[in-house]
Amino acid sequence: MIKIAVVSYNNEAPDTPVFAVFGPEPATIGRNVENFLALPDPKHFVSRTQAHVWSTGGQHFINNLSLANPVSINGKEIKAETAFEIHPGDEIQIGLYVLRAEAAEAAAASDAAQAVVETAASVPAVPESATDSIEVKAVEEDKPQPQAITPTAPTTSVAKEESTVQPPQFLLRPEAVSQPVEIVAGPISKPVPQAEVAANDGHANKAETAKAVGNANELIQAFLQGAGLQQLNLASGLTVELMETLGKFMAASVQGAMEELSQRALLKREVKAEVTMVVLRENNPLKFFPDSKTVLTQMLRKKMPGFMAPAEAMEDAFFDIRTHQMGVAAGNKAVTEAILKNLQPAHVEAQLGTPGLLDQINPARRKAAMWDQFSELFDTISSGKKDEFQALFGKEFLLAYEKEVEKAEQNR
Repeated sequence: MIKIAVVSYNNEAPDTPVFAVFGPEPATIGRNVENFLALPDPKHFVSRTQAHVWSTGGQHFINNLSLANPVSINGKEIKAETAFEIHPGDEIQIGLYVLRAEAAEAAAASDAAQAVVETAASVPAVPESATDSIEVKAVEEDKPQPQAITPTAPTTSVAKEESTVQPPQFLLRPEAVSQPVEIVAGPISKPVPQAEVAANDGHANKAETAKAVGNANELIQAFLQGAGLQQLNLASGLTVELMETLGKFMAASVQGAMEELSQRALLKREVKAEVTMVVLRENNPLKFFPDSKTVLTQMLRKKMPGFMAPAEAMEDAFFDIRTHQMGVAAGNKAVTEAILKNLQPAHVEAQLGTPGLLDQINPARRKAAMWDQFSELFDTISSGKKDEFQALFGKEFLLAYEKEVEKAEQNR
């Protein structure tokens, strides 16, 4: 048996443990909720059916079924449609997900499978249209089952109070309507003249209109103050078109910021840079939630504990994007300098070692060897193989990137 557990998604650890225990029968991992281990991913960096995982007892294997989305084991991309052996402790990366292989005993697997069956039996079926929602199949060991809640009868005082409230006659049963109505004697109010009623209605309408205009002006001024445009005069006022424009503007800003942060997270994983960790407070919702609609919902509601306020979250996101761009520029510069250094004639000659006797007799022999060495080095650099390029220049890029980001953090 082998256990595959979710470590993080987009640099954020899950709230509850998410894992699956795989046995001898190949089971699937993928974006679709029908997979044995479902990895919801709105950005589609994970395929609907991404991989097969199985265990023969002493050996454990994973097979990437997708030609579109890669699977990496300990930072090395594996070949698609080929079984690859994995071991406990291996780190598996699929899109923005980081998974870890862990040893699992047969008994633990049986308990986990039973928990999955019980949980699935108590949850209604999910429609096909909801396959990209933010649902994660989580199995919590020894989690107590929810108890059925029996509604308690209302107290006598409440029952009496409710019995005094009568529905309108058109909602009563015919037999109830036909019952004779008891007439209670009492003073009868005098009729109010129509002119007086019209005057009162006119005053009320004017007051309500003035109040509505005042509220609209306050909302406009609050918006302009928040945008830093106190001197601007919006002649059109607070209109439906303006509110729709502001909503679209906000949605596009949040979506764009989240896409940039996702690309930042992918590159940081690629170069093995330090990633964002979940903390008890001041988490950025743009980094925590998987899609812009969820982020907007969280931002527009009352501030949740542990999360930044909307304006603070946007400022933090754009700061991270700026520092990331500066870090990438510094890293590219460092890689370019490292490439030029490796291609220097003195560096190429140094790799050949001390000239021999034949080299001293025939200098052309030495130059021919230098040319062969240069050609080999150039082919290595220009071949575009990710592993070789990472081994040659990954360290230079990472050092320059982190140095620039740290410098920006200190000057923040």
